[in-house]
Order: sequence, then structure tokens, then C-alpha cells
Amino acid sequence: MLQDLDTLAARIGQIVRSTRELQAERSALLARIAQLEKESAALREQHAQQQAEQSTLQERIAAYEAETQTLAAKSEAAHAGLQAELFESQGRCEALDRQLQSSRSDTVRLRSVVGQAKERVDSILMRLPGAPQE
Repeated sequence: MLQDLDTLAARIGQIVRSTRELQAERSALLARIAQLEKESAALREQHAQQQAEQSTLQERIAAYEAETQTLAAKSEAAHAGLQAELFESQGRCEALDRQLQSSRSDTVRLRSVVGQAKERVDSILMRLPGAPQE
């Protein structure tokens, strides 16, 4: 019976050691679980921050795209206006060139007419009585 009690005591000691080992292992696992939960929470927070950042960046991109489209439309309108102004200026320039050519030819013609008229006046003056003879 003593032997049975010794065996029982040894068996109880073994169970106590196993229980303590299991409790220590349980404590280590609980600590590991707590650490993993902290890491998980940190990762969730980081993920939320990244999503907020991504959302902000997408909003900024959309705003930049809208601004770019507005500027492109303004640029196209300004270009069209300048192009129309250029065509108008070219037309005026061509008209002024035509007027200049016409004025030049009129000037040449008038000089010729003036020269002819001067010759006629001189001729008439020469034929008048009392005109000096050359």
C-alpha cells in the first residue's frame, strides 16, 4: 500500500509538473496572443491610414485632372482666338499691301502725268509772245 501511495504521489507530482508546464505554456501562448492582437491592431490602423491617404490622393488627382481639363479648354479657346486674330491681321496686312501697291502705281502714274503736264505748260509758255527764248 505504501508502494501504491508512493506511485500515487509520484503520479500526482508528475501531474502537478505537467499542469505547471501547461500553465506556463498557456501563459506564454496568452502573451503571444496579446502581442499578435497588438500587431494586428497596429496593422489595421496602418491599413486605415493608408486607405485614407489613398482616398486623399485620389481626390487630389481628380482635382488636378479637372484643373488640367479646364486649363486645356482655356488654352484651346485662347489658341482659337489668337488664330482668328492672326487670320484677321493677315487679311488686313494683305489689304494694306494691296493698297500700298495701288498707291505706288498711282504715284508713278501721277508723276508721269505731272511730268507730261509740266512739259505741256512749258511748251505753252514757250509759245506765248514775249516768252524768253532759250
